[in-house]
Amino acid sequence: MAWLGSLLLAIPTTAGAQSAQPILVLGDSISAAYGMSLEQGWVALLETRLSEEGRPYRTVNASISGDTSAGGLRRLPNLLTHINPESSSSNWAATTDCGGIRLASYGTI
Repeated sequence: MAWLGSLLLAIPTTAGAQSAQPILVLGDSISAAYGMSLEQGWVALLETRLSEEGRPYRTVNASISGDTSAGGLRRLPNLLTHINPESSSSNWAATTDCGGIRLASYGTI
């Protein structure tokens, strides 16, 4: 899980923060911890590590097992509005179905 350490290096430590800032995680079954308890999934492990290191963040896991990148993209604006994350992570398997949408049409958000 060296990638978890790399991800943590990108998240700053802020001493004395008032409240934990949300990190939005949006993905498919891998991020939703399909087939295991949520506490065993990488998102929960990330939150535990953030807490142990005194970083003022909490994870909000909006992942859905079986979801696609197109489905995540449809849900993203509402999630961003309601969660107002400090940062976000979008994670999709290489086999995700883009619903026939050309990648160029996704644009930027």
